[in-house]
Amino acid sequence: MTNRKNIFMLIIINLCVLVYFTVSYTQTPTPPRHPQISPWLVGNNTWMNPGTREWNYAKECPLQSIREGGEAFDGGIPGQLADWKAQAKSMGAQLIIQIPHTFSGDQAANVVRQNPDIIYYNIGNEPGLAGEGPSVVAALIKRCAPAMKAVNPNIKIYVPDECDLWYGGRYYEQLFSTTNNANDVSGKTPDGKYWMVDGISWHRYADGDITNDVGQRIRECWELAQRVNQAKGRTGENRLMCGIGEFNHNGGAGVHTFINGQAFGCIYGLCMKYEYTYATMWSMFENGGSRSGTDFSWIDGPTGKPRAMYYHMQMIAQNFSGVYCDGKSNVSTVFTYGSRDQNKLCAMIINKGSSPQQYVVRFNNTDITTGPSCKINIDAEVTPNLDYQDQVPANATHCIVIKNTGSKKIEYTSAHFNAAQPSVTTPINVTWTGPALAGTPVVYDNLIKKNDIIEKSPDFVVKKLINKLDISFSLSDCYEIALVTLNGVLLRKDNINGKQALFNIDNISKGVYLLRLTGKSKIYSTKVFIE
Repeated sequence: MTNRKNIFMLIIINLCVLVYFTVSYTQTPTPPRHPQISPWLVGNNTWMNPGTREWNYAKECPLQSIREGGEAFDGGIPGQLADWKAQAKSMGAQLIIQIPHTFSGDQAANVVRQNPDIIYYNIGNEPGLAGEGPSVVAALIKRCAPAMKAVNPNIKIYVPDECDLWYGGRYYEQLFSTTNNANDVSGKTPDGKYWMVDGISWHRYADGDITNDVGQRIRECWELAQRVNQAKGRTGENRLMCGIGEFNHNGGAGVHTFINGQAFGCIYGLCMKYEYTYATMWSMFENGGSRSGTDFSWIDGPTGKPRAMYYHMQMIAQNFSGVYCDGKSNVSTVFTYGSRDQNKLCAMIINKGSSPQQYVVRFNNTDITTGPSCKINIDAEVTPNLDYQDQVPANATHCIVIKNTGSKKIEYTSAHFNAAQPSVTTPINVTWTGPALAGTPVVYDNLIKKNDIIEKSPDFVVKKLINKLDISFSLSDCYEIALVTLNGVLLRKDNINGKQALFNIDNISKGVYLLRLTGKSKIYSTKVFIE
């Protein structure tokens, strides 16, 4: 009887262990509370050879990433690439190069060799258009990616830029597999030195208010990446990331609407929440901006002025940095989210409803029990309570930016859109001076040149010398100094114990990186442009 009881208990324990591990592995991943906002998030595609007007608007936005992509460029590298690189550099944007699907490994490697200043690459464009299934696409990636990484292991390769997450019967799950199937590309290169690819990229065009349609795919792709990361042990700087190569409404008539602009504002917020590296809309200008057919432009043809998606992208590109802060509203037609950076808070308030909303926004999650009927919380952990009250018109968007000086409200409405007018910025009388979230890197906005001060704060000063960074600290301490790519790959690090260090950057390829300074109680990051 005792033996039977022990056997029975052992079976129960084993079943419990099996259920525990099954549940813990298959449960839906949860996004981090305050993910870092990518400095390359807001992007567009070059198409139909953009002219001076298109590039000027891109710089005024400013774009943070520019993809050289599309079906026509899958036949070869465009001759305008050198000019496009210069245009991207002039606005501090990252250019993403598409490797044609006909290229050999040697040809792909030569593109990397000829462009040492480029970090991000795609391989192919919507392979389903050419009838290429998962096995053909996997062979293309396995042919090109290892050759490219052998030239520069610091590049980032995002694939496969297919036109739908569900193409070909779980197409993406064959390429990014948790079980190492024959078409899997999420593992190491054959020599075992590098991860073959670094991100999952995809395209989507949808009808109506595209927020939910594209938003569902944003979440599902991120969840797929997390399952693969767990299965393959891809952690920290080696995590598989996500990007959107193309997205928009499915037709020109829907593109030229205020609703589409607000959808863009929502989609970029969801990209921040799910840690996307970039989301490059399609496209700068095409089909004469005709408001029909294949007019997917962010510039209108009849007026020659930017459309609603442009002004929503501009609000984000100019103001959102640091970490993403989730938002909630008690009014179903109001979509909201925010960000928090060193001495700066942002809130996006998108009123899709047909009625104006008197609102109060609070920059933490404590309940709002008084004030206007529309109550908004932004999870920025600000204490004591910091509230701002205003009214957002019907079919209108507010971007609230609060700093220690120069706080402002940016308003863009359907009336502005109908009149082909830009957004309107007005000062607001509210200030905030607060520390960064504990343990969260602070990303400063400036890019620097040689012999210049990179960043100066009460804690440190960084100056650029010819092949070194001169870093001085206000207090003597033990610091780790690290140079990482903007997608988190460690390039070089050193440790000091004192108040000053010379950090070697010799033989680092031209580009924009993050310098990360880690002390006992704080972590700082600042952008470094290395020429």
